Amino acid sequence: MTCNSETLTWNDLTYQGRTFVFNRELVILVTQEEGGCAFNSDDPELFGFGHTRAEAELVFCLDFASCWDDLACEDDEKLTQDAIDMKRALLALVKSQR
Repeated sequence: MTCNSETLTWNDLTYQGRTFVFNRELVILVTQEEGGCAFNSDDPELFGFGHTRAEAELVFCLDFASCWDDLACEDDEKLTQDAIDMKRALLALVKSQR
């Protein structure tokens, strides 16, 4: 049962001192339910869940940074087709990293 939801738009995302600046807004659906909170985006497909909103946001940012490190920075030859698709989505989204 969803108790509350809202849509966020981010122009950048910061995780552990790294900021990813986007070419377009990243649309994130935040849902708060009994027992937890979730951050979810469809393009690219990312997800973060936590017992609190802050925890869910942190996990979402971790998911983004992990996908960036593991996929966007990897050679295509080492990736599956699904991973290549995610890599392309991330590269299209991120304008720069500071």
